[in-house]
Amino acid sequence: MTFNKLLNIDFLELNQDYAKVKMPLEDQFANGIQSLHGGVTATIIDTVSGYLASYENCSVTTNNMSIYYLRPIMVEKNAYVYANANVIKRGKSIIVMDCEVYDESHNLAAKATTSFSVIDDKKSPNEIQEQISSLE
Repeated sequence: MTFNKLLNIDFLELNQDYAKVKMPLEDQFANGIQSLHGGVTATIIDTVSGYLASYENCSVTTNNMSIYYLRPIMVEKNAYVYANANVIKRGKSIIVMDCEVYDESHNLAAKATTSFSVIDDKKSPNEIQEQISSLE
């Protein structure tokens, strides 16, 4: 089982410039004040950004993440956290994106800039789609 499946991250949209995901808020994702743990927030940022970075026929690895935590997302039953990522620059060796995380009321909870190193630019579009489909 992949880590993304374990967290039940669901892709809502993915193209060469934009990606959007949602993840159910579960009790085990809460910190001591019942808000979403910062590490879980970082994980959803890394996930949405990573799949967007790998969209154009390449394998990538996280190079850097800078996250601003702006407000808590309270962990409630039957609620979701959402994240989207946009490409800022897609270079041959580094891909840079910005990312936002928000709650169901569209309150911005975190903003991040991520960068990924390209480690393999030979992955086919079908291989990428199969990898994404395996998350469902």
